[in-house]
Amino acid sequence: MNLDSFVTLLKTSYSAYNLLVRMQEKQ
Repeated sequence: MNLDSFVTLLKTSYSAYNLLVRMQEKQ
């Protein structure tokens, strides 16, 4: 796995985590 794909994976995970946190805050 090269650095580019790792950074993309990291950004995707971060975005998904942020979305999850926002959804929990609304409840």
